[in-house]
Amino acid sequence: MMKSVQKKWLPEPKKVAFGKSLIQLNQLGLGEKSDKEIWQLFKEGNEDALCFIYNFYVEKLYVFGHQITRNKDEIKDGIHDLFVHLKIRRKSLGNVISIKSYLYRCLWRLLQDKSKKKSTLVFEENQHLEGFAIKINAEVALIEGEAYQEKLQFLSRELNTLSKKQKQAIVHYYYEGFSHEEIAYIMGLKNKDSARKLIYRGIESLKERIG
Repeated sequence: MMKSVQKKWLPEPKKVAFGKSLIQLNQLGLGEKSDKEIWQLFKEGNEDALCFIYNFYVEKLYVFGHQITRNKDEIKDGIHDLFVHLKIRRKSLGNVISIKSYLYRCLWRLLQDKSKKKSTLVFEENQHLEGFAIKINAEVALIEGEAYQEKLQFLSRELNTLSKKQKQAIVHYYYEGFSHEEIAYIMGLKNKDSARKLIYRGIESLKERIG
């Protein structure tokens, strides 16, 4: 399980109650429950379930936010607004299969709205994303040796030449493990076939460049 890392910018307990660490929450058995079970507990008013959702996903959401805007304050505010919204509206929310994809979709929409107003949105079709770079795992590269490291660095450079949407879809599919349907949901695409085509075109573009 991920360790809980407290950051000064995170929502204050008085506004959103997240007082327990993941270790404490796992001791309560939350780490063994499915997304559906945790979400149901959260909707019923269980503060530990909300705390678990926050602690488990907050850092992932912060990293994801950088795919949408370069403004770090907007990302922090967006995450805060997201969890305040969840806490206030929990009883009226529907059921979810994947908490992660639901949170990503909500943050995506929140940051889109904020960024459009301030012209800081970085995801525009047919542009390359300067502030969102795919990086290799330095430790893995070190273990595998210099030749392997050079190959990964080359692949990273080529991945970062793709369009922003292609790169995001590939990250969601290969790095995050989302399905085509979840990617379409998160990115606001028409359907899962649109997500599949986006990934396919990105991979085909890579093949052409790499030769």
